[in-house]
Amino acid sequence: MKRVLLILILTLSFHSLSTADDIRDFQIEGISIGDSLLKIFSENEILSNIVDYSFKSDKFTTFEIDSPSKFEKYESLQVAFLKKDKNYIIYSISAAIFYDNKIDQCEKKKEIVFKDLKKIFENTNHDKEKGKLSADTTGKSTYTRYTFYFPNSEFVGVSCYDWVDKWTDNLRVEIYSNKYNNWLASEAY
Repeated sequence: MKRVLLILILTLSFHSLSTADDIRDFQIEGISIGDSLLKIFSENEILSNIVDYSFKSDKFTTFEIDSPSKFEKYESLQVAFLKKDKNYIIYSISAAIFYDNKIDQCEKKKEIVFKDLKKIFENTNHDKEKGKLSADTTGKSTYTRYTFYFPNSEFVGVSCYDWVDKWTDNLRVEIYSNKYNNWLASEAY
């Protein structure tokens, strides 16, 4: 009996270790890639929070909601799903915490989140980058980001957006499936 129990424990431990680098195992506010948005929002809530961004391709639709009472850590949530999908299956998630002109607090939080992500995705390559935010035509707004890359074009990232005038500084944690990431790279713009 002890041997069977030991084999079962080892099998389950190995399984959880082998899937630790799958983005579907990573959740933001209780949802993950592949889940239905209906898991936490009603269809009426979803339809009343659709945001129409101008992309060349309208394959995906964006749901966006600020300060929902259902969230524990984040103040804003943005989710993409296929436009004609009545099951609202999630292909990307982006959650934000806002910092009113306190980018140093954002950077501190980003480092904490990055360390946590490194533990979760310990076998995944990552990098750090800095750049300018293209939505600011003055060229003064910047971002810093850690990105974890997966072999199938999926990624998980944590960023700080330092806006000069246009919007509020914010921390973003993002999960992009390969289908959504490929759409962004080849069809959206």
